[in-house]
Amino acid sequence: MSRADIEQATRTIRGTIVRTPLLSYPAATDRSIFLKPENLQPRGSFKIRCATNAVSRLTEEQLSNGVYTASTGNFALGVTEAARLRGAEVRVYVTETAARSKIEALHALGARVIQITYERWWAILCGETPTGEQGTFLHPCACRDVVVGDATIGQEILEDLPDVEVIPYPSAEEDSSRAFLSHA
Repeated sequence: MSRADIEQATRTIRGTIVRTPLLSYPAATDRSIFLKPENLQPRGSFKIRCATNAVSRLTEEQLSNGVYTASTGNFALGVTEAARLRGAEVRVYVTETAARSKIEALHALGARVIQITYERWWAILCGETPTGEQGTFLHPCACRDVVVGDATIGQEILEDLPDVEVIPYPSAEEDSSRAFLSHA
């Protein structure tokens, strides 16, 4: 992933996502802290960024058999919305315990929702193709174009606050107090 990839993704998703503001955090005492409220995005999550970027990168051939994902929430909503704009069918594999509100929202957007056991859902995330599935799989976090879409948040921060010193970004593997991206 390069800076050019992130800049291209930022241009690609413009008009679909909300460019969220940087808000000063007034309780900070020893330094300036800004917050970027991604809950202002459509569907209330930054996941619209990564889903829109990933779907935009698919060819017409990849879209021809539809797309599918294994997600119990916000990524599935983003994929459904983005794929609908491109005229592709969407199938979402969710766990039996997925929130009813998410399932209803997916249906309202036109996704075909397939409820499966957690074990089957996890197997899809680990690379197993569901029986009979012929669409293009979009992984909610292990896909280059998804990660590039996520990085558009940092791109906007750098555009709005070019002299930023640190952008904290916790990862699953690291303690959030140690996971930083620095801007030099």
